[in-house]
Amino acid sequence: MWKVSSFEQVLGLEIRILEENQYDCRFSIVEKRGDKLELISSKQFEGNLVQMLEKLPRKFPVALSISGKGIVHRNLPINESAAANNFGAAFPAVEVRDFYVQEFLADQAIVVSIARKVAIDSLLEKFSQAGLNIICLSLGGMASHGIWEMSERDGNEIDMDGHHILLSDQGKFLSYHYSPKLEKIPTINVAKTAVPLAQMVAYGSTLQLFLHENMSIVKADVMIVDDAFEKYVDTVHLKKMGLIYLISLFALLLISFMAYNYYNSKNATLAERAGQRSNSSDHLASLQQNIAKNEQLLEHMNWNGGYNYGFLLNEIGRGKPRQITLSSISFDEAKAGEVKKSRSPEIQVSGLTDNLLAVNNWIFLLKETKWVKGVKLLRYQDHEEDGDYSFTFLINY
Repeated sequence: MWKVSSFEQVLGLEIRILEENQYDCRFSIVEKRGDKLELISSKQFEGNLVQMLEKLPRKFPVALSISGKGIVHRNLPINESAAANNFGAAFPAVEVRDFYVQEFLADQAIVVSIARKVAIDSLLEKFSQAGLNIICLSLGGMASHGIWEMSERDGNEIDMDGHHILLSDQGKFLSYHYSPKLEKIPTINVAKTAVPLAQMVAYGSTLQLFLHENMSIVKADVMIVDDAFEKYVDTVHLKKMGLIYLISLFALLLISFMAYNYYNSKNATLAERAGQRSNSSDHLASLQQNIAKNEQLLEHMNWNGGYNYGFLLNEIGRGKPRQITLSSISFDEAKAGEVKKSRSPEIQVSGLTDNLLAVNNWIFLLKETKWVKGVKLLRYQDHEEDGDYSFTFLINY
C-alpha cells in the first residue's frame, strides 16, 4: 500500500488553452484524511486570465497541468539507442532551448511533450502575482498516470474528456493524444472515489504530490517550479520537526516542574521538621535563604507564573480555526525587578484570515479558557488585493 506523504491538502489544476487569453479551467481540491484521500470540491469554468485567477482558491499547494493550444505531444517507441535524446527523436527540427520539455517513460512507449518557455513563464508569473503557489507543472494529461490502473474503463482506452490514453491488454501504456470534446462527461470511480471525468487530470495531478515519495512525478523541466516544490517540502519537514521539538521541550519542562514540586515538597517537610526542633534566628535565616534560592531557580526555569511557553503555545494553537494563518506570537512578560502584582503577562498574536468571523470565534474560545484573563482585539486591516485580513489581538493571563 502506498504511504501518503506529509501534504494535507492539494489543489489540482488543469488549464486548457483555447485561444489567446481564453482558458478552460478545471480544479479539484483533495484532502488527506488519515490514510485516505478525499475529493473535497471541484469546479469547471471558462474565461480570460483575470476571470480565471479571480475564481481560483488560494492557500493550497498547486499541481498544475497545461493542455491545449501551444502544447505539443509526440509518441515514440522504446528505442535504447535514442534514449539519451528523446527530444531530438521526437522534434528533430526544433531548438530545445526555446521549449520546456516533459518526458513520460513507460515500458513500451515514450511521450515527449513541449511548450514554449515564453508562454509558460508568462502564465507562471501571473499565477505567482495572484498568490498561487505552483509546485508542480505537467504538460497534457500524463500527470494522471497514477490513477489509470485504479480507474473504471471499457476496453483498452481511457478517455478523460479529450485526453486519450491507449493501454495494452495487459494494462501497459501504448500511446497518448489530446482531442478535446464538448459534451457533458459523467463521473468515474477511482479507487471507490467518484470523480467527474472532466476532473481526472486535475485529480490525478494531486496524487503525484500526495505520493511523491512512492511514485515518479511526470513534470516539465521548469526550474522555478522545481525549486518551489523543494522549498515547500523542506518547509513542511521543518514544521514537523519544530512541532516535535516543542512537544519534547514541553515534556522536559513538565518533568522538570514535577521534579521541582517533588523536591520542593521534600524541602518543605524538612523545613517544617527543622522549625519544630529549633527556634534560633540563625536557622530561620538559613531557611529563608533556601527559599530565596528556590524562587530564583523557578524564575530561571521560565515558568512564567506557572505557565510554560510550550503549554501556552499548545493552548493557543489547539483552538485556532483552519481559516486562520498565524504570522507571529510574542510574549511580553514582567521584567526582573518589576512588581508582578502591578501587571499581568501578555501574549500578542498576529495573523491572516479570509474570514473575520473565524477570528471572533477564536477570541471567544480563548476567553472561555481558564488561564486567560482577557482578550482584546488591537487592530485588523483589509487587504483588497487578495481579500484577506490581517489582525492582531492581545491575551492577558
